Amino acid sequence: MPKVSVIVPNYNHAKYLIQRIDSVLNQSYQDFELILLDDCSTDNSRDVLNLYKDHPKVRQTVFNDQNSGSTFKQWNRGVKLAQGEYIWIAESDDWAEPKFLEILMHEFEQRHNVGLAYVASKGADGDGNLTYSNEIDNTGETIVYPSKFYIEKFLSVDNSIWNASMMMFKRELFPTIEQQKLYSTMKYCGDWFFYLLVAEKGFGILEVKQTLNNFRVHKNNVSNNAKTNGLTFLEGLDIYAYLKPKLSIQAINSSSIDWAKKYCKSKRRQHYSKETQRKIIEKMKKAHTLMWAFIPFFDLYYLFKFKSKLLSID
Repeated sequence: MPKVSVIVPNYNHAKYLIQRIDSVLNQSYQDFELILLDDCSTDNSRDVLNLYKDHPKVRQTVFNDQNSGSTFKQWNRGVKLAQGEYIWIAESDDWAEPKFLEILMHEFEQRHNVGLAYVASKGADGDGNLTYSNEIDNTGETIVYPSKFYIEKFLSVDNSIWNASMMMFKRELFPTIEQQKLYSTMKYCGDWFFYLLVAEKGFGILEVKQTLNNFRVHKNNVSNNAKTNGLTFLEGLDIYAYLKPKLSIQAINSSSIDWAKKYCKSKRRQHYSKETQRKIIEKMKKAHTLMWAFIPFFDLYYLFKFKSKLLSID
């Protein structure tokens, strides 16, 4: 049995597939199987994927006859096909550095109490040009967070694992069928919900501060467009509604302030439409009254920062 199952769920990323798949096949750690999935692409993805179907590392190549409507349903399908003890969901438009698997597997094998591990990422545009890099993320430090602390600190307001390709998890922690329904119906924040469900299993979360993943942001990037349109924010509130009853009073107070701050900052940075603002406020009023109470204060704060231009919106 392979130690790792690498799942590449693809939809219309023919342009990037060779770089993605080659970055998997060229890993310094080689105890893995590769599962290629295509969600009824309309470009020439099938032709590209078929170039690899007979490669000894490729165990299955699956082409959907109909589009599933959700990349997270493809995650579920890939994990059901997987034989490895660990899962790496390598998104089809990203690529990895050669030591990605070697470094994460070394950490997993040294720390049996860790259930999910992730690295730092660089950002790139559609042509592969660097758009984001932070040396603070590349210190080589490793940190293990207790699951409850990680949920309250890093998953209650934002998704700290902002690209699926930067993480791996133990297959035994894969959410149940009932839990899969919670994130599989989401279009934008299913990954965030997925990490929350995995973290709730109680295993530690490991952060490796090494830039071993490359995350591509381009005009066809679903998550980027959804963030601009406020759709990510709306789904994020649904995740918080699930999580809120499980939080401590202190965490509820803290996260409510952060959500209000996040909304006031995002609506100016992303230029939310009036309709999007109405939907967000409506959802906040209905289920998140505490965070709603902080909005007037932060609205004035960011209005001043935005108009004065004395300080950038942090």
